[in-house]
Amino acid sequence: MSDNLTRSCIDCAVTNCDKQDKTYPAFCLTTNNKNEKVLQEALELYKEENHEVMINAADVEAEFYGMMTRVEEIVEFSKRMGFKKLGIATCVGLINESRILAKILRKNGFEVFGAACKAGAVEKTAVGIKESCEKVGKNMCNPIYQAKRLNAENTEFNIVMGLCVRHVL
Repeated sequence: MSDNLTRSCIDCAVTNCDKQDKTYPAFCLTTNNKNEKVLQEALELYKEENHEVMINAADVEAEFYGMMTRVEEIVEFSKRMGFKKLGIATCVGLINESRILAKILRKNGFEVFGAACKAGAVEKTAVGIKESCEKVGKNMCNPIYQAKRLNAENTEFNIVMGLCVRHVL
């Protein structure tokens, strides 16, 4: 590893942030928070529109952690939130798993809309990706389109299946 590597949670072998009963590494994002402003902005967002989400997510975790699968937890959380329409943003490589998930969600009373990463089928070269990248497929992944499509369908909660996602405004 490079000495210039900026370490973060993915490099931590302690994972003390949940119990806080051990020492922390020097790079810890909990004890060595170099961006207090971002933390305060995040905490403010829990006071209003995200408050109910936070409360219900914590309740489901407290009641069912380790007893339910993540899919069962999503169903329980979505029911508590009163969601009717769920979205799935999926990699085409996980389309079979996404179909199974959609079937489970539908059996639990949800309307489900999914968007695969290749939806919209835009050739890589059309957006400036070099032609040599087509050796693994002609069309690009388009997570921005997926997010916008799920928003256009008015999904209330979206599940991401194996995507590389960059911040989208």
